[in-house]
Amino acid sequence: MSLTVGGASETLDVRSGFAEYVELPGQESRLLVTFANYPVGCDEYRPPSASETLVTLLLRRPSPEAIAPGEYPWRPPVPTDKTPPELGATPFFRRGTRARELSAGGSVTLTTFEAKAQGRVEGRFSFLETETEEPSESQTGLRGEFRVRLCRAALDPARAVEGTP
Repeated sequence: MSLTVGGASETLDVRSGFAEYVELPGQESRLLVTFANYPVGCDEYRPPSASETLVTLLLRRPSPEAIAPGEYPWRPPVPTDKTPPELGATPFFRRGTRARELSAGGSVTLTTFEAKAQGRVEGRFSFLETETEEPSESQTGLRGEFRVRLCRAALDPARAVEGTP
């Protein structure tokens, strides 16, 4: 995984990775994929120290649809009251006490998604405006691939009854 902060690129050595999935009744479906270069788990949160990094990718899909393989373009984390929820992804990272939303542009391509305990979640992502762009001093970006397990899944039973995947 490659992280660009202020125009400088570095490789993030991922030591922890997992995903959590929730289908909110009458609302959107959310998949949160978490990576860290320090030990952290699904049932605990420990903020990163000054030298540690935590990265999250939040994928959203409007109700009544469930998360499924496909492309999730960058979207702002919170839609305005006038904007209906949209299919999208929001990347975020925290290093020590500093937190940043990543630059607008890019997407997550989810290639495998098993909505069950310990299900596989796989894909790739790029959050720089273009693949060939040279990073600017103010730019923050993230690129890489992931293969993690779903540690938690809360499915909306009404969706299964209605026949929606």
